[in-house]
Formats: sequence, structure tokens, C-alpha cells
Amino acid sequence: MNREEILSVNDWSRPTLSLRFGQFLDHPLTASDVWHILPPKTAPNHAPWVYGCDGKWLGRVGVFFIHRNVTTKEHLWWSFIPSETYEAMHRDLTVLAGLLGTHLPMGAVSDWKGSIVAGVASHFGNIPHQRCLAHVDRQAKRLLPLHSPFEATQALRRVASLLMLVEKPTDPHIWQAAFTRWEKQYGFMLKEKTYSPTGLTRHWWYTHGNLRRAWRLLTRDQDPHSR
Repeated sequence: MNREEILSVNDWSRPTLSLRFGQFLDHPLTASDVWHILPPKTAPNHAPWVYGCDGKWLGRVGVFFIHRNVTTKEHLWWSFIPSETYEAMHRDLTVLAGLLGTHLPMGAVSDWKGSIVAGVASHFGNIPHQRCLAHVDRQAKRLLPLHSPFEATQALRRVASLLMLVEKPTDPHIWQAAFTRWEKQYGFMLKEKTYSPTGLTRHWWYTHGNLRRAWRLLTRDQDPHSR
């Protein structure tokens, strides 16, 4: 139950809810406690499933890292770690893989950080590993401003946003066709260079750097093992 459901079922006010649950904030249950008290449905279930993970950066406190079954939207494990290193991933996945036994995922979804890619391969084997489309969409929007004066930037931003609509098996082909049309119309801008005045160490650079970065994000960075 989420907070709203608890409030409605018990007819509590928000201050009452905070008072009743405050003790758990001082002494939170660990992922190990929850697994043994309320084991996830993924454990005894033998249906195919996909593993997903992501971290919430908490500033100097570190990272709150969550491992989940994205097929059933069920949390499996979590931890507080200083940073998303391979050692931290190895510790979490060693425990999680041991609890799962032979019921390992058939695929994985993540933001493709090197530590995550290596950890998944080490503990779950050579399974398909997709880059999270939400992360791609978010990064593309940072590189492609909504109010950019360049039509090419706005057009590529629209193409990138279509990734979030990919669901059916035929959708990737439709998206690829839209991306190919963009390349034919605006691809020349990816090669434009700006030359520096005489005397500077760097003689030239690509004029539309962020546009190139977004293009690479949507094309060449499609295999985590090639990064």
C-alpha cells in the first residue's frame, strides 16, 4: 500500500501517519529482513523476468541503489552505497544471485554505467542488456534544448522523444525510419567545423558539439560492451 491508500483505509491524517511510522525511519528494516519476512514473488515464481536497477544520488550521503524485477515492478534488493562502483555492485549482486538461485533474469535494463554492465555480466551471464530508454530520453533532452534556434536540434529532440513510445515489435523500425530521415536532412551539420584564431593550441572543433553527442547517443552508443 502506498501512503494515499493507508490514509484512506485507516482514515488517518498525515501527522498521525508520520507519528506512527516515525519509529521505522529511525530503525529501518534492511533488504535482508524484508526478503525473509515478505519474500518477493519473483523468488518462488519460475516465470521469465527482466532485471532492472538504478541509483538515487543523495549528495554527500551516497547512493540509494535499487534492484528490481521490472516485469512485475517488484523491488528485490536495495542498499546504501558511497558510489556506483563495481565492488558495490558485486556485493549486492552476489547476495541477490544467491537468493534467486537458478531463477535468474532473462534480460536486464539499466543506464549502462560500466560497473553495472560488468556486474550483470558477471552474476547473470551473457543476457541481453538494454539501455533504459528513460535515461536516453533524459540525456538527449539535456543535449537538445527545447528552445534551440536550430531547426535540426528541435527535430532531433522530437525524434528522441519518440523512443518512449516504442512498445510493439514494429515500432523500432518506424523510429529508425524517422531517425534516418533526420540524418538525410540535417546530417551535414554533424561535420561542420569551427576553426580557431591563429595561436591557439586547438585548431578546430565541431561546431555543433551537443548535436553530435545526441546523435552518437542515439546511434553508436547502442552496445554496452563497445563503450
